[in-house]
Amino acid sequence: MGVVHMVVTNPCAPDPRVERHAAWLAEEGWEVTVHAFDRTMSHPETERRGRVLIRRHRVGAVPYGRPLRSSLGIRRFRKAVAQAIAREGGDVVYCHDADTLPVGLKVARRTPASVVFDMHDLHHTWLLMNAPSSLWRRAMSGALKRRMLRQARQCDAVVTSSGRLSKVGHGGLQDWLHAHGVQAVNVMNGSTSSGLPRKTEDRTSGTWTVGYVGRVRDHLAFEHLVSAIKSMPTDDRPKLHIAGDGVAVPFVQRLLDANPDIKATLTGAFAGHELPLLVGTIDVMYAMYDPSRGNLTEGALPVKVFDAARHGVPSVVNSGCLAADLVDRNAWGHHVAWGDVDRIATAFLALRSTVVEDADHLGDGRRRLIETVQRLA
Repeated sequence: MGVVHMVVTNPCAPDPRVERHAAWLAEEGWEVTVHAFDRTMSHPETERRGRVLIRRHRVGAVPYGRPLRSSLGIRRFRKAVAQAIAREGGDVVYCHDADTLPVGLKVARRTPASVVFDMHDLHHTWLLMNAPSSLWRRAMSGALKRRMLRQARQCDAVVTSSGRLSKVGHGGLQDWLHAHGVQAVNVMNGSTSSGLPRKTEDRTSGTWTVGYVGRVRDHLAFEHLVSAIKSMPTDDRPKLHIAGDGVAVPFVQRLLDANPDIKATLTGAFAGHELPLLVGTIDVMYAMYDPSRGNLTEGALPVKVFDAARHGVPSVVNSGCLAADLVDRNAWGHHVAWGDVDRIATAFLALRSTVVEDADHLGDGRRRLIETVQRLA
């Protein structure tokens, strides 16, 4: 086959989609290296996961929640990765999300390497998080959107993580790209984590747990989560477990400290092998996000919904988007209008004893991804 360099601006500790696509290509005979950004300089610099090598680049400590320092740190990271790939050589630069596209395009200008853009979500909308009405942020987000589309058209192939499930349903990111003149291959998100442990016990009485497992970034989503639990009768309230890192961790910690009547646990970053254990200890997954910044309403799918289903755990998601179509289609939980705290609480209570059945969303996607990359060899 050949050599694939994947690029991602997180430490890949874990990043299920990145690791899954890397493993698929490695199993087909490609030599795959994932270049990851260790902004906290706290992870192993090199790590072998199966046939995939993960190299974590350190360019100085880059704290979360500092936009200017983050921007400068990502620039240093991209420069270091582009130099490493150009020096080592390769056949494909596989860019995960829009903030890594400058690496692939820079390498392609200097070498014969092809560029794949894997768009997990609408990266430009993250700038609107927690301030979607800010005129300055909207202007900057629009500029990032235009740059991303311009760069996407320069790539040799584009892959994305969701597409329309039915003719009458909501569109996915593939549809969003097509509407903007970019053709993309849909490789739906999913989970390859172990099916064990699975939710099996009746939770109509006794202790039960609502969980959020993933990046902790959306302030208002956690305010709604805490308010929903507080609205329940004391004897019916679940425990709350929030696992993950991100810019909103300090805010969430303060929120939990201010509500000591909720039995809550906040744990930080977790390794990939810990994900099945984390998901396997909860009874309902909370997977709601502020829709005002876009992304979710444009078709992004929370990967935690797939992780939860693999373990028999139902999810609560936003109404009026592709995620709602997904849980309806597979009987994976309930969807609720954003901000309706009472209905969130009702959904939690209704799902506390529900065990869902997983569905295979990965087979065709794997074939499409492999065929897409092989055509570039």
